[in-house]
Amino acid sequence: MGCCSPCPLTVPAGGATNGVVSVNNAQTVILAANASRKNAIIQNQDASVLQVYFATGQAFGAGPILLPQYAILELGQLAGVYNGIVYGIRAAATGNVGVVEET
Repeated sequence: MGCCSPCPLTVPAGGATNGVVSVNNAQTVILAANASRKNAIIQNQDASVLQVYFATGQAFGAGPILLPQYAILELGQLAGVYNGIVYGIRAAATGNVGVVEET
């Protein structure tokens, strides 16, 4: 049976940090490692494609996750929340990446 009136919103204990990271054609840290991470959301806010990866030394085109403009990657959707370093790179242009990290 569905909720007939506004459903209660449960705000998790801890907190969240919001930020914007500028990413260009060089390896850039989008999120630092954080053992307390419960979830993180990464959004490409630029027209150029953002490549997201979890290991150092990647060139554009070699990573597993490509995010077009306004696409979102939620780390909590992975099998267990990844709490290591998250890197980004673009083919050429510089653009912003929105980040929300829940701890």
